[in-house]
Amino acid sequence: MRARACLVQVDDQCHDEAKPAAMKRDEKHVQDLIVYITENMTNLFHVDNHLRQLIHISTGLHASHDIEDSLLKSVETGRTKMKIFVESSLSTDKAGFTWNGKFYYDTCLPMGLSSSCQLFEKFSTALHWILTSSFGISNVSHLLDDFVFVSKASSKVCDHALHSFLKLCKTIGVPIKHEKTRFPTTVLTIYGIEIDSNEMIARLPSDKIEKIYDMLVSVKRRRSVTLRDLQSLIGLLNFACSVIIPDRAFLRRLINLTLGHTNPQFRITLNAEARADLRAWFEFIEHFNGKLCFLFDNWVSSDTLRLYSDAAGVHGGFAAVFGNDWFTGSWPPEIEPEHITVKELFPIVLAVEIWGKCLENQSAPDCPMVVSKTDNSSSAIFNSVVAKLFTASLSDATHKSYSRMINSYLQFCETYYAECRPFPSSHILLSHFIANLFLRNYSPSTIATHISALSFVHKSNSWPDPTDMFVIHKILKIVQNLKGKNDPRLPITKDILIKLIDSLPCVIVNVDNQLALKAIFLLSFYAFLRVSEISTKSGSDTKQVLQVGDISFDRENSTLKGMSLTMTYYKHSDLHSKTIYIPICADNITCPVIHVHHYLSQFGHSSGPLFQFKSGAPVTRSYFTTSLKSALSFIGLDTRYYKAHSFRIGAATSAEARGIPQSVIQGMGRWKSSAFMKYIRMQNF
Repeated sequence: MRARACLVQVDDQCHDEAKPAAMKRDEKHVQDLIVYITENMTNLFHVDNHLRQLIHISTGLHASHDIEDSLLKSVETGRTKMKIFVESSLSTDKAGFTWNGKFYYDTCLPMGLSSSCQLFEKFSTALHWILTSSFGISNVSHLLDDFVFVSKASSKVCDHALHSFLKLCKTIGVPIKHEKTRFPTTVLTIYGIEIDSNEMIARLPSDKIEKIYDMLVSVKRRRSVTLRDLQSLIGLLNFACSVIIPDRAFLRRLINLTLGHTNPQFRITLNAEARADLRAWFEFIEHFNGKLCFLFDNWVSSDTLRLYSDAAGVHGGFAAVFGNDWFTGSWPPEIEPEHITVKELFPIVLAVEIWGKCLENQSAPDCPMVVSKTDNSSSAIFNSVVAKLFTASLSDATHKSYSRMINSYLQFCETYYAECRPFPSSHILLSHFIANLFLRNYSPSTIATHISALSFVHKSNSWPDPTDMFVIHKILKIVQNLKGKNDPRLPITKDILIKLIDSLPCVIVNVDNQLALKAIFLLSFYAFLRVSEISTKSGSDTKQVLQVGDISFDRENSTLKGMSLTMTYYKHSDLHSKTIYIPICADNITCPVIHVHHYLSQFGHSSGPLFQFKSGAPVTRSYFTTSLKSALSFIGLDTRYYKAHSFRIGAATSAEARGIPQSVIQGMGRWKSSAFMKYIRMQNF
């Protein structure tokens, strides 16, 4: 055995003497191996998987040609059967494969299969075609399983398109994930990007920005990276380019480094060009606020901007004029030898540096908010009418208040920053103004109203609004935390809400009224409702509150899934309706969808105010506040600090506690300015 295992050398005579016995034993082992491989398809070269008696096969020293042929044939048989198995498993033209007498197949497109996206996109394209050809829906976009419908905010086109799409999917059996369905709104996250048609901006999610930043920090420290890591970074940066459009120029050379390589672990050296591009990305992301303003398609002319620049040759200089402002100068030594093309660009860059805040996001010449000086009497008349209409959009009290606060801001600028233009303002000037008001012991609500007045001025003149910047929101929040005790109202949290609902049978005798108040309490909290939106003053117009027709329920196979609430009349509405979708909650006790549906089913009202008594009379504000006061007293809360508005305060505070972005909270509560900050009372949560 030692000789056959090649542990010692043997001469030819020893080999010939051992040959007959070895051949007989080897033939038996080979036959056993053929049977074993045929039945089990075990890899011949994985020794650990073989039976013990199959390991002692001759190395070939004592094997005849017949045995060698049999051995090779057994290997080929196993390889052929394995090939048939693999091909039947992966073939796209077969429904599945058989194994041990059973048939296996995929019931859906497998994740990771290269053709899955292509096949599903064909199906989605077919749905898209049906919508456009059979339903006449044109403003639709899709990417794989995401469908988006677009129309004017004041129209019902989106609502009609969405319901048509849901009806189509239900008819042909396409499953819909209703918790991901968003009803018509002006702020929507689609394809991973948040689109805000009110502010006309696109936002990159903060978690994506943090991920990009972390990956750039990691790559910056390396001399080389694997192909997989570089492709992952490029994919993330390419996604960011959908918002950060100019940075696409700094992506091409990174992509070129990956060309010709297929091994994910192949290490790619980062050359000087790649490092320069990564440095540009890093410097931008480090200061990026995640927002992109929608740019207009039409280029703005110099006549519209009133901006002109020029440059002269070697012994000349440069100059630029912007309205009534101008600058001029001679060439710096480092610019003097440059080509005239570079010199023409120099005053333009300098003009952007000096007047950038006044130039950014300029609209097309025909934009009605671009006002230019002219001697034309018709234009003067139209401008006067536009100014009056715009002023009329504010109530008399608000207009007087805003005028007084704008004068206060102008006086501040004249006293402390006489050399600066008050408008358009900057976030630095604005933060100093807030600090001045804070030192003068103004209340947080008064400071917020000052900022709202300045926001109105900027937006009405189509200027960039510094009140919307992160630093201003943070400063207002700090002011609220430091001086927020002036407003004694406390938030009604979810725990308090449950106690209020449980107390109703003890403080309200009428069972029907108990049912109505449950629905009112829950809807006030989950929909951020004002008391004026759900109850009327005695003798007031009942059409200004929520109506029965403003509620619609979402069902799937007769199962309640959610509720849509169309808000038409609300503060700052400007008659533009806003739809709020509330999905059904897992907790039936605090689910507004279930309780509002039960209330409407029991009362049977088909028109008029949403909340009515059995008699058909609307629920008045006095009844609502009196009933709330009784319930609060019953559960031991001080009614001096808990009011009807506490539902709205509690909703905003609860949303902040759950980590919902403040821009979303502002939209959910239908606030048009930073005034929503004073509703967030984390210190009382």
